[in-house]
Amino acid sequence: MKNRQMKRVAPSRPHYISTTTQDLGELSWRIPSPAMGSLLVQFISSNGLIDRAEEGKEGLEELGADLFGLYSLHGATLGLCWYHSTKDLETVLKSHDLEGVKAFGQGVYEEIYEEGWSNAEILTLWGQLFPKIVDSLVDQQKGVEKANFSKPPKAKGG
Repeated sequence: MKNRQMKRVAPSRPHYISTTTQDLGELSWRIPSPAMGSLLVQFISSNGLIDRAEEGKEGLEELGADLFGLYSLHGATLGLCWYHSTKDLETVLKSHDLEGVKAFGQGVYEEIYEEGWSNAEILTLWGQLFPKIVDSLVDQQKGVEKANFSKPPKAKGG
């Protein structure tokens, strides 16, 4: 991580939120656009996390074998939401596809781990941020459905 030259203050907008952890204190985050949020959902689907959670204890034990993917998911989520007031990430999202997000997540996880963030803090923050990302996707879908309220045009008969 590198120090910001100027302190950043989160604007008062719905997609900027604050979280608090015991060791890190209050942190600001920016919920990413639905396009970026959908990449995180694709990431979870590609890792089979949803299926494993539905399988119960056996599925979650199997998940332990892919901790690298899980840590990458946590890093990607925190990285895409990053809006720290005094620190910038050095890890950069290089491509806006699933592999790019995975690589970004791996880099972010290593970066925040090196900074001294504990696994418990990372998991707590992920647990606070990811539902907000999913909510933003649900809100986006509701908007699309509302916009498509008009009746389709009648077909021309012949």
